[in-house]
Amino acid sequence: MSPIPNPEYAPADIGRTAEFFGALTATTAIGLLGSLALFPLVALQGSVTRRRVPCLPPVRPPHHGVVPGQGAMIRVLAIGESTVAGVGLAHSDETVAATTARALGRRTRRPVAWQGLGLSGATVSAASERLLPRIAAEPADLLIVAFGVNDTLAYRSPSAFAADVAALVTAARSRIGEAAVVVTGVAPLACFPALPWPLRTILNWRSAALQEAAEGLEGRLPHLVVERFSEPLGPHLFAGDGFHPNTQAHALWGEEIASLALPLLIDRPRQRGATASRASKGAGAADSREGRRLPANFAPAPAEGCRPPRLASPPAPAPRSCESQVSVAS
Repeated sequence: MSPIPNPEYAPADIGRTAEFFGALTATTAIGLLGSLALFPLVALQGSVTRRRVPCLPPVRPPHHGVVPGQGAMIRVLAIGESTVAGVGLAHSDETVAATTARALGRRTRRPVAWQGLGLSGATVSAASERLLPRIAAEPADLLIVAFGVNDTLAYRSPSAFAADVAALVTAARSRIGEAAVVVTGVAPLACFPALPWPLRTILNWRSAALQEAAEGLEGRLPHLVVERFSEPLGPHLFAGDGFHPNTQAHALWGEEIASLALPLLIDRPRQRGATASRASKGAGAADSREGRRLPANFAPAPAEGCRPPRLASPPAPAPRSCESQVSVAS
């Protein structure tokens, strides 16, 4: 995807304020207005940036694998933009789907099957059209949804972005069942080495708005968590194009997603049990207030030190000059 925005709402259309801004905070809304006012500058600087950012291909198949273990299989499906397709990496087992699977396998001792379904340069709406039909109607335990950078560059409104993600999750669950969902954070474009100032600052205003809108999904959809950022992305976490995450970033990212997913996976057996036995509803609520206990089949591996630092979300897709490519399990 090119770092040249293509706004859905031109500055002249700001009269549709409620639809465009949704429930954003005042600071985020001001940044969003600024990005619209400065769009001509962004388009000019983005055009120059596009010509100098190299176009990296996605990794080659296979885009699936199994982490060995004992007990029932945990099934992980990742759907997303170029990060899931592995742009900037050398091998498919370095992608976030694979690193999340290894982190879950290490923490639970269970086998984990993973599959990545990525489309370089895709917005959520584009991925819904091209990737959803490729999802097999097979159960999955965890769904990773990794989008945001291309929607930032496309000047997608925050409310529309959140609606697109919700629709994608609902459609995916109709094929794979009520899987736990981790929606990855929208990458902070201010950290991207490939983007010059002020382009990176203006685009970061938009990525922050999409992040804020996505966080609202936690109250709308069950068994879903949205990744948040506590640390910026350093230059050492980017591939050679300064635009995509490298192997080290994907490894840290997988650890973070596993940390977010494990409580949801632990709760799934309890949720099924509560549905089957309505009489135990009150006891189940009390148990959740007392804190979660790991079932035997989710027993964690021995402690390996402190939790790794939280990674500041997936960077972006390939420039628009690259043809969009779909990477699917083969």
